[in-house]
Formats: sequence, structure tokens, C-alpha cells
Amino acid sequence: MGEIKPFKNQDYETLKSQHNSTNLFTDPTFPANNKSLYHSGKQPKDIQWYRPTKVYKNPQFVVDGYQRGDLDQGEIGNCWFIAGAGAVTLNPDLLGKVVPCNQSFNEDEYAGIFHFRFWMYGEWFDVVIDDLLPFHSDGRLVFCRNKKDKNECWAPLLEKAYAKVCGSYEAMEGGFTTDALIDMTGGIEEAFELNGVTTPDFKDQVKRVLWQAYLRKSMLGCSITADPNVTEARLSNGLVKGHAYSITRVADVTSNNASITLVRCLNPWGNETEWNGACSQLWSTISAEEQHELSVRAQDGEFWMSYDDFFKNFHQLHICHRGPASLGTTEGDAETCSWSNLFRDDKLTWKEEAFHGEWRPGVSAGGSGQTGKEKYWTNPQYLVKVNYTDDGDEQNLCTMIIALMQKETRLRRIQGKEGEDYVQFRVFKIMNNVDVRDNIEQGNLKFYMSQLERVGASGAYINRREVTKRFRVPPGHYIIIPSTYDADKSGRFLLRIFTEKEADQAEMNQNKEDLTESDIFFQDDNVDNLFGEWTNFLPGGDSEDGGNEPINPDIGGAFPSPHPEKPSNIDLEDDDQMYPQKRFCSIM
Repeated sequence: MGEIKPFKNQDYETLKSQHNSTNLFTDPTFPANNKSLYHSGKQPKDIQWYRPTKVYKNPQFVVDGYQRGDLDQGEIGNCWFIAGAGAVTLNPDLLGKVVPCNQSFNEDEYAGIFHFRFWMYGEWFDVVIDDLLPFHSDGRLVFCRNKKDKNECWAPLLEKAYAKVCGSYEAMEGGFTTDALIDMTGGIEEAFELNGVTTPDFKDQVKRVLWQAYLRKSMLGCSITADPNVTEARLSNGLVKGHAYSITRVADVTSNNASITLVRCLNPWGNETEWNGACSQLWSTISAEEQHELSVRAQDGEFWMSYDDFFKNFHQLHICHRGPASLGTTEGDAETCSWSNLFRDDKLTWKEEAFHGEWRPGVSAGGSGQTGKEKYWTNPQYLVKVNYTDDGDEQNLCTMIIALMQKETRLRRIQGKEGEDYVQFRVFKIMNNVDVRDNIEQGNLKFYMSQLERVGASGAYINRREVTKRFRVPPGHYIIIPSTYDADKSGRFLLRIFTEKEADQAEMNQNKEDLTESDIFFQDDNVDNLFGEWTNFLPGGDSEDGGNEPINPDIGGAFPSPHPEKPSNIDLEDDDQMYPQKRFCSIM
């Protein structure tokens, strides 16, 4: 895991040593008041802050182990967080990082202080909280709780720690399951739009990616686009529109002498609202041994469905790939991390390169190029060398997943600013005949049109915390350029590259002051500046106006090539010409 830093400089061990069961810790950095609930000034009704010891006769940190059904969504639109945390319980090694061991309400250990860990922009932080939680007057927790074991407290305390990181409980309104998964794993997100795509090749491609992600212990989620006129509309098949589900398992079974892939999903509500489709008929054709092994009904809210039904009924597939930040354990976490060695196979883990960067007005915030093409090339630029093809790849290509993450987006909302800027990254390949090493050693970190070819982009400029794109490329040198749409907008970001094999990297941000027209690689005005947007709204919570969520399009186009040969076969699967299309979405 590496170094774990104390959030807000609050060291858990030091603070705990200063308190006990008769001198309970109270957190001055996240006080039990209305501001911690609602940063917008909304006045809460019938809410009081109590410690679990004042409400329950026998409060417990955890009852009968950690279960994905322990988290029941409360009175806030954060099912994206609930679903993400539920998925993490499926991985004991990950859970042991986020929820440290040896926390208890036993009198000899209890001091009113607890701690949890989250990954934030490349680093792990230990977040300290007190155990004052918001309750209604009848003893019900306002937010996350355990329906079955009401005295179990690890889940509402985890939610409080994350609310502290976000700045308030209200700041958790709206989000993507992958946001929570990333912050609890240090992984990288990838999203697939399934709705309206019917080609067999794409369906098989998604199935292959789903299987690979599951075998790599990736965190998986799915959702159905919301009905703009009905909050959480229930379909006749039992599924709910605008709701985040976790994928808890993928399996192949034999049915009528044919192999069929099944997908197991979990509704974070943990109730009877679940799929009632054709899997019940399919199940009768599966052997009793396979039925028993798969556990038809592991717990409330969990259900199996065929992959065909999954692809047909769900609109979005969300994946959080695990990288080096997700691996390993920390000393003292043996209770929940005893399985960690099962996940140490290098062939099942991604290799990661990361850059921390900044758009600085007048220096490195060149925007999309709409205010001057020369200015675009002042954006931060990063060089990556992909050395090896993927194991067993018949096309001799490498998988490269690139993610651009904006920093402190939820805190910006609390400050009254726009949370997410419109961002994008573009990728260029340096021609194989260019001596990159000589260029770097000579201090010439500029590459010209004759030396580059266009690979692709993350898609349209879009106001999401993180944008991600998967590329299949031949070994070689690549330049990645992240940018905001508007020039001279300040912001900090984290750029990460996941590959199956080790890659080399360098930052290229010198010699920008002498850019000229000859530095302009491509002259096409019709690409790279199209918009995708979530319109003041994130899936996971309601917006004031109901919210519009267009598709996150990818941009394609004809770019001049510096040589007559066909450009490298960059399998950009869905990189067709797609303009932003409005649709409604409200994932609760």
C-alpha cells in the first residue's frame, strides 16, 4: 500500500491514546452540526446526533463478518457509494485496507474514535472520525444503516468518513459507482455504453472484457438509464431504472449441452426488488451440483441472469480495474486481509504509470485549441513507451487504458464553484523512424507533424471527474495531452496509464515558449471540440431540474497521415462519429 498519510494531520493512534471510554473523542474538523449534513444551508428536520452507545443496548462494529448486504442506503442519493462499498466487501484484502481491524465498542477499547482509509489522487489517507451519527427521534439512522442488524455500525461510520472527505453528507449526492470504487481501491475506471449497440462483435467484446476484469478481481457495476419523469421507475422484470447495481460474480454453466455465461448482480437496497426474468427457466436446465456451487440466492437483493439478458437489459457497465495501489496489505490487517496472497499473481494485475499535473493559466492551460492552435500545444504533454505486446495477443498489440482524473471536484462544489470542468485527452504515436532517445538527450522535446500520427482521444470534452479510454496499440512511443475545453482554466489532475506489461514514461513540458505554426500537427477544425455533458447533474442523485445526461460520445475523423501507408491498427472499438445526444439519467 505504501505510505498512509493522516487526513487533516489527524493521527489515529495519537488521538486514541489521549481518549478512553470516559473521555470520548470529538472531531473538531467534522463537527456534529448542520453544516456537516448540508453545505447548501438546507435545514434538516428531526435529526439529532448521537453516539451508537446512546441508542443501542449492545452496539457492535461488525456482526458476523462483513457482508455486501450490510449497507442499506439512507436518505441521500448516494447509492453509487453504497454499491461501491458493497462490492469492496467481496474482496477481503481491499476491505482490510479501507476498514482497518481492531476497531470495537468494547469498553476496554472504545474511545469514541474510529478510522478508515481512502485513496485520493495517488495517495492513501487515514481518515479519523468520531462516532456521532445523525439519527431520527425514533432511533433510526438518517443515512446508511444495516436493516437486519441495526446495532452494527461499521457501514454508517464508513459513510461518515467518506462524507468528511467530500466535505459534507450532501456533497455525496450524485456520482458513479466507479468513483467510490476508485477511492476505495486506487483502481482505474472503464465504462461501456451497452444501450442501443446490437452488433455481435461488440457484445462478444464486452463479454471478454467482463470476464478478464472479473478474473483480475476488478470491481464491477451496472445501471439502467433513468426515466426523466419517474424517480427509480421499476420495470416489469424487477429491475429499477436509474439505480446502481454491483456485479458480484461471473460464471460459465452447462445448459442443454451448451456453455452459457451467467452474471450475478446485487441491488444495494437489499430487498425483493430484483430480476424476475428468464433465468428461473434456465436454472432448471443446470445440474444440481452447479446450482449448489453458484448459490442461487446468496442473500437478499442478489440474483443471477444470463449474459444475454444482462446485455439486453442493462445500459451501462462500469469497471474499476485494480492496479498496484490496490495490491498488498498493511501490517495489522490480518483479520480481514488473510486472503491477500490469492491476488498476487502478476499476470492478473495491471502495471501503472502516473503523472500529477496542473493546468496553469498563461503557462500550461492551452484549452482545446479553439482560441489558437499554437496554444493547444502548451498543455501538459507526457511521453509513454509501451515495450511489450499482451500475452497471447494474436495481433501483437498492447492494451493501454488511459485515465484523466480531475482533483478536488466535490470540494469545489461546496465552495460554490463548478465541480467538474470539461476535459479530454488526445493520444499521438511517434513514428518508429524517429530517434526519441536522441531527441530527449539533446533537450529537443518537440515533435513535428512529420514525426507523429494521431491515435485517438478520450471522447468529447465532458464534465466528469475522470475520463477513461481503452486503446489497443503496437509497441512504441506515445504522447498523451490532457486539456480542458476552455483555455486558461486552472486545475489539477492525475493522469494514469494501465498496461499489462511494464512501460516507461517521461514528462515533456519544456520549450513551449517558442511554439510556431509549424508545430501544428493537424488542421481539422471539426473534431476534438465537441461536447458531452451531464448538465449540472451526476447519476446517483436528483438535480434541481431533473437533470439531463447525454451519451458520452467518442470522436472520429479523417486526419492527414505523414505517410501514405495505412495508420497503425488502433482498435478504437466505438470510435465512430458520434455527436452529443441528450438523454435523461438519475441513478439513485
